[in-house]
Amino acid sequence: MYSLQQHSPSPLHLTLLKTSKTHQDTTQLHAFAVKTNLIQQTSLSSRLVSLYADPEINNLRYARSVFDQIQEPSLILHNLIIKCYVFNQQSHEAIALFRDLLGKSLLPDNFTLPCVIKGCARLNAVEEGKQIHGLVLKLGFGLDKFVSSSFVSLYAKCGEMGLARKAFDVMDENDLVSWNSLIDGYAKCGEVGVAMELFDEMPERDLFSWTYLVDGFSKCGKVEFAREIFDRMPKKNLVSWNAMINGYMKSGDVESARVLFNEMEVRNLITWNAMIAGFESNGRFKEAFELFETMLDGDVVPNDATLVSILSAISGLASLSKGRWVHSYMVKTGFLVRGVLGTLLIQMYSRCGSIESALIVFQSIPKKKVGHWTAIIVGLGMHAQSDGRFKLKHRIAGILLKKEAPRSRVTTSNITSVLMEYTRR
Repeated sequence: MYSLQQHSPSPLHLTLLKTSKTHQDTTQLHAFAVKTNLIQQTSLSSRLVSLYADPEINNLRYARSVFDQIQEPSLILHNLIIKCYVFNQQSHEAIALFRDLLGKSLLPDNFTLPCVIKGCARLNAVEEGKQIHGLVLKLGFGLDKFVSSSFVSLYAKCGEMGLARKAFDVMDENDLVSWNSLIDGYAKCGEVGVAMELFDEMPERDLFSWTYLVDGFSKCGKVEFAREIFDRMPKKNLVSWNAMINGYMKSGDVESARVLFNEMEVRNLITWNAMIAGFESNGRFKEAFELFETMLDGDVVPNDATLVSILSAISGLASLSKGRWVHSYMVKTGFLVRGVLGTLLIQMYSRCGSIESALIVFQSIPKKKVGHWTAIIVGLGMHAQSDGRFKLKHRIAGILLKKEAPRSRVTTSNITSVLMEYTRR
């Protein structure tokens, strides 16, 4: 750690900036630059942006704050921030900054464009991608290998296979990435024949080439083709195993999924989630819960997706004791009862016969969404016979009169339909 107060500002600051590697060093230098007004020097502030945007530090907020203080940031700095936005799953911001770049009469280069195109692909923003494609052709980057490969990936991910194939065919040299993108797109669209033809034509293959076929065929329901490729793979990775399990579960072939699961030497959380969710979606609620217990015994830590599946399975079992146990586990391990988990907990308690517990969960949620309101209203409706129709109306009215109700968009028709459905029984 640098002791900056011992140094004078002039000759040392750029040397320190060049040798900074950690977040702590960089923030110290940032504070030093602000205190001594050296932040006004473009060379220093630019270096700070570069440090903050580096994946090793990845402090996007500080990178953007320094960037915004530079009067005329260079194209290189724009590229760094755009790349950092895409890296941090903030593609909307990346495209917005790209638009600002064009407004400043700065011309993008072959570093800017692949990042922005990747951002469009992540957002499924195919129309914006087409506009950028037109700009690329005007700027003369149409033959750039990396830019062209990015367009193949964009169109393939968005399901625009005609455009993806055109972008692929005009490339002077098709790299492995563009081959894989095209195969992945055709496989996920269910065009098995075309995907296999391309696969056979590939001058070279890697593990991704095989995996894309298995994953694509599994997702589009072509499980038999997926298994054929899976069995031919020279080396199998976790993604391909998980894709096959998902494919079997979605097609209702639970036993084949179980066999693969038992054969796996290494599993990750995605594997466990695929099995638990598969059991639940196929109505095998008891097996889903038993596998969840086995997972916990093996010290595998569940995530929100795991709990979504297991709460749904418990609702199917209508087992209040299991529901309370899972709820207790969630509280002990720090899971926040909100969003989908809050809705499912309310539904689970309602279906397991404890409307009072459902009400406690509902009342504990600080910022209630429409799903939470709907779940508790339906839950109260399910208990209308034991609660009495007039008492039910009173309880629903009491809930809806709370301050948050007007913002929840729960309408009179919601309440009426629930009352009509359940109180006529």
